[in-house]
Amino acid sequence: MKPVAMIIGVWSKRSRRERLLLMAASLLVAACMIMAGVQGLARWRTAAAGRLASAATEHRAVVAGLARLEPKPRQGTSERATSVEQAARQSAEAAGVKTTLETVAEGTRFTTEAVASVALFAWLSTLESEHNVRSAELTAERTDEGLVMARGLLVPKEDGAA
Repeated sequence: MKPVAMIIGVWSKRSRRERLLLMAASLLVAACMIMAGVQGLARWRTAAAGRLASAATEHRAVVAGLARLEPKPRQGTSERATSVEQAARQSAEAAGVKTTLETVAEGTRFTTEAVASVALFAWLSTLESEHNVRSAELTAERTDEGLVMARGLLVPKEDGAA
C-alpha cells in the first residue's frame, strides 16, 4: 500500500470529532514550532545588537586613541642625511636592521644579517620615502629560521623617478 493511501485509509476510519481534534492538535504543534523559531530569531537579533554595540564602543576607543597620536613631522630636505651611506646607517639603526655598508663608485653596497623580511622591506621603504635613496640591486636568501639575509646596492633616487 502506498503511504498516501494508507494515511487516507486511517483518516477516513476516524470519526468527525477525532478528525477535528487531530487537526487542532496539528495546528497547535505548528504554532509552537513557529513561536520557537520566532523566539530563536529574537534571541539572535538581541545578541547581534549586543555585538554591534560592543564593536561600536571599541571602534570609538580606537579612533580616540588615534586622534591622540601626534603625527611624526616629516624630515625636510635640509635635515636629510648628506650621503647615501649616512642615510642608510641612520635608518637601519632606527629599523633595527644590522647592516654592513661599503661605499663604492656606483653607490653604497649593503649586506644585512639575518632579519625578518618585514623589517628589511620596511627599512628599504623608509630609505626611499624619507631619504630619497633607492635600492638599485637586491639579492635575498632565506635562512633555515625563516629570516632573510640580503645584499644590494643603494643609490640616490633621481628627481622625477618613481
